[in-house]
Amino acid sequence: MPTVSASFEWKSGGPDRLKKKLRKLEQVFLDEELPKAMGDIALHIEREAKQRAPVESGNLRASIASVVETIANGYRAVVGTNVEYAREVEFGTGPHTITGDPLRFTVDGEVVFATEVNHPGTPAQPFLGPALRTSEDYIERRLKEAFQTAVGRVS
Repeated sequence: MPTVSASFEWKSGGPDRLKKKLRKLEQVFLDEELPKAMGDIALHIEREAKQRAPVESGNLRASIASVVETIANGYRAVVGTNVEYAREVEFGTGPHTITGDPLRFTVDGEVVFATEVNHPGTPAQPFLGPALRTSEDYIERRLKEAFQTAVGRVS
């Protein structure tokens, strides 16, 4: 035996006890702590998206919402909007032709009617993608916290 040594032991109380604890941990994490964390994460991303959304009428910002859904083998958090022009705001548009019957608009103070207008396109004003990307640290932190809480409850 050496004159200087270090040793350690780990006793689980047997494989059956360990299996029981792991099953309990899985149940507490997946059924209780994970859904709470997913809801917190979805609300965090929702707030980030609302801060980034451009405001003209306020409809886009007001329409941003989040929901956590139960899916096969887990949960899904969805943050989004149902306004029809949100895609064009997030990704922009290329040049395109707008047709109407007839279109009415004002140019230099004069009302103009046309059946077709060549639109130069609209630059992207992303709000959802950046909200998700800037939330990555929060997502990781919140999921770790949920797991640690579950471990603490099972210990």
